[in-house]
Amino acid sequence: MAERDEQVNQSGATGDTSGASYLSSLKRKVKVSPIAGDVSAPQQPKASKVEQKDTSGIGAISTLKAGAAKVSNAVGAPSIIGDSIEGKGDVFKGGVTELLSNQMLGRVERMRIQSNRKFTNRMRGEHLSGKGGQSTEFSDYRDYVAGDDIRYVDWNIFSRLGRPYLKQFHHEEEQQLVLIIDRSNSMLFGGKLQRAKAIAAAMGVMGLFGNEKVSAYVVGVDEDTQQCLRPCSGRGSMHKLFKYLEGIEGGGNELIENGIERVLRTHRGKGVAVLLSDFLTYGDVGAGLTRLRGRELEIFAMQILSEVEVNPDLDGDLKFVDSEGAGTLDVSAAGDVVGIYQEYRLRYERQLEDHCRKRGGRFLSISAADHLQYVLFDLLVRKGWAR
Repeated sequence: MAERDEQVNQSGATGDTSGASYLSSLKRKVKVSPIAGDVSAPQQPKASKVEQKDTSGIGAISTLKAGAAKVSNAVGAPSIIGDSIEGKGDVFKGGVTELLSNQMLGRVERMRIQSNRKFTNRMRGEHLSGKGGQSTEFSDYRDYVAGDDIRYVDWNIFSRLGRPYLKQFHHEEEQQLVLIIDRSNSMLFGGKLQRAKAIAAAMGVMGLFGNEKVSAYVVGVDEDTQQCLRPCSGRGSMHKLFKYLEGIEGGGNELIENGIERVLRTHRGKGVAVLLSDFLTYGDVGAGLTRLRGRELEIFAMQILSEVEVNPDLDGDLKFVDSEGAGTLDVSAAGDVVGIYQEYRLRYERQLEDHCRKRGGRFLSISAADHLQYVLFDLLVRKGWAR
């Protein structure tokens, strides 16, 4: 009998929907035995080898696949979450929340979300509306028209020029912040869900300290496991936000546009929608973004990929296992596929950015291995998401 060997890797696949190539995460790598179809049972790694630099069990690659396909964690594949790997799913113990350190939380409290489009509600708030109103902040002058309230006439100018001018003020209204976190199966891989929860926590704190109403929802869930955080405001709601986000558990196969449609059936109000996902989906991302824009929510979309999805390093014969569609794909000569994968990954990233830009939104793509401080205090500020 020929020797049989198997290594369990994290891996992914891509698909093409309506002409657009979709990349996915490979969750399993199987070296093919000389005897066709004969693959040995996977072996559990020894505890003494956990800290070795060998990326066996971590490496991944995504390839092109006919039809829409989303490949994520294989059944029983380990998730890389926690402090065991630098920059992936950091957990901060002993602080206000495990999602952010106390030092980062203090800095986030002084930051504010910077929106370009003034989608505001009628309730009084701290965001300047496009129309004039009554506030303490002066806006401009205009000519007096019969019927105007004479209380707003600037009598100093009238005494000098002999003509009445009316003082105008900015109108400040309320803006809502909607956090949408993808918790589908593919987000379990490489600490992506943990990173999404941490970024959602930071954005939520910015909203609460900016006197905005903050709500949170999950997509990619099964119908019987829906959960959401109802709109809340004020610093006192911070612990409620943290409790909700820390309790989010991954797993589900819901299409992203179906999840967004379900969120909008519950949500009311205008403002900003922060969508955190890997966007490795069977669904139509563009349709979901259109629904958000139609409800007057400015789109802040962030793609979160694992380190090995961004820079795969594999060779040999592979078997890709789709954890959400239960499909498999055999690929040979993986070394040639890596270049093709990078080409399609970057093309898909540009397509997502184009989807957001056409709807007046913004897009960012990050790696779950990026340091959280870099993402929050450097990248978001440079890209104009926060100030």
